[in-house]
Amino acid sequence: MNDKSLPKYVRDKIREADNGDLYSCYTVGNYYIDEKTLDVDIDKSDYYFSKVSEHLNNADFRVKELTVFDYKRFKKIQLKFPHNGTTVIIGNNGAGKSTILEAMAKNLQFLSDNIRVNNNNYKFHESEINVESKNGYAIVACDIEINNKYSFSCSLTKNNEGIPRKVPSELEQFKVLGSMLQESSRLGDDDFPYPLLAYYPVERSITIKREDVTKKKDQKQYKNILNKIEGHHRPFDGTSNFDAFFHWFKEVDDIINEYKAKDSFSHKDIQTAMEGGKSSKEIVDMLLASSKEVIDKASGNATEEKYRTVLSNHLNTVKEAIKNFLSNIEDINISRAPYLDMYVDKKGKKFSIFNLSQGEKTLLALVSDIARRLVTLNPNSKQPLHGKGVVIIDELDLHLHPRWQQTVISNLEKTFPKIQFIVSTHSPLILTTVTSKQIKILSDDDSSTELTNPDINPYGKISAEALAIMDTPEKPQLADDITDSLNAYEELIKSGKEEEEETLKIKEYIEKTGYTIDESQLELWRFIASNSKLFINTEDLESKKK
Repeated sequence: MNDKSLPKYVRDKIREADNGDLYSCYTVGNYYIDEKTLDVDIDKSDYYFSKVSEHLNNADFRVKELTVFDYKRFKKIQLKFPHNGTTVIIGNNGAGKSTILEAMAKNLQFLSDNIRVNNNNYKFHESEINVESKNGYAIVACDIEINNKYSFSCSLTKNNEGIPRKVPSELEQFKVLGSMLQESSRLGDDDFPYPLLAYYPVERSITIKREDVTKKKDQKQYKNILNKIEGHHRPFDGTSNFDAFFHWFKEVDDIINEYKAKDSFSHKDIQTAMEGGKSSKEIVDMLLASSKEVIDKASGNATEEKYRTVLSNHLNTVKEAIKNFLSNIEDINISRAPYLDMYVDKKGKKFSIFNLSQGEKTLLALVSDIARRLVTLNPNSKQPLHGKGVVIIDELDLHLHPRWQQTVISNLEKTFPKIQFIVSTHSPLILTTVTSKQIKILSDDDSSTELTNPDINPYGKISAEALAIMDTPEKPQLADDITDSLNAYEELIKSGKEEEEETLKIKEYIEKTGYTIDESQLELWRFIASNSKLFINTEDLESKKK
């Protein structure tokens, strides 16, 4: 088939592909293998798919926009994301922060499933349609942007059974993006990294118990441990992440220790090899064959040194990521006797991870899972923690000490600098670590259709600035009788009546409530009392003149 005989739309696509357009390169690559449009030519198909790979290899990968229609509590709402930095969603309890994150996670999970396998299904239940919907369907739509240039959209729809005209989902672009990534990986193998897509709901804080983790059957899967697609295994199941990390850590440690054991030969190995009057050469060959057998079983015929180096680097990278967050942890190790356990070294002492505080365990589970997935998805990268992707975290401040709340976002961005983090929080301390452009306020008012940025920029300010954004007073509201007593007490002190019986009775009542008056406040009121002429009310002076 010569070029002149080709339909115009095919010639146009080839021309656009030759000019480097991503979509056209993918389309033409398929033309050469679909057995309909062009004569089958695997080499030409791979040539154009390689152009796709060039676009997507280590490309910036960000969620650009989310639109929700008749989903759960929302009638319609839209969220546009900033080009840089972490996005922090805030709002009162019940405002729908988790709902927004869940909607986004549905879209990303559909994409993740299409990277891992060709999947046309997605989880969407009829009960998630807004109960007041007049349309009878719900839509959650998401736009992903690649290198600030190419956009891919996905629209997931759930229809009520009874509506006459059902609204279809629009899945094709995410399916195409998943296929682009698969073709790029096929050509580039482990040199082509997959983006990370993950969601960590509030359920990630479920208590981690030793018996729940260690009682599970230990199934060694040496062939899969370096398979990068495993980085997309259950990335939206927040309750299983620590289990996966624990067994991944143990499996890697087992393989490394197995290699170490074969670095030297035991007395039994040598005695067995020497039986039967073998020559020196036969003994050496037998010992080497024994060593190679173990290596081959573990690595799928990979060379010992390369396999061990890759796994050691992965393990050390994950450890370093954890230590960036939990700075008092010096090392992490697996213990197999007297029972299976994982220990951390803190200031020269060993602690079981199962005995750490809930905040430490929650943060360790989160960070270890992100790091484990990144080293898996970027197997040949010298800096796997610089891998790209999107991570969603609900209630980032969960169980974290205030000091950790002030550092958690900066640590996330420092440790995983190429990841787009989208989080929710109730913490004013977290808000003081981001700019107003990064904050999205979710209003309780259902008439609001777009999440807005605050007028105040809390970055680097005291928490009072963040409390103002959250429409929360700096001090809690006291009972009316306490407030009235405080006001009366203040006026009596300012009037110089601090030692009078009425004043002392009010003071006694206030102290019984548990409230204490700051000494600095008392000194100010006393100063006013002793310098009353300086604080005469101007209205009183005017009335005296009349």
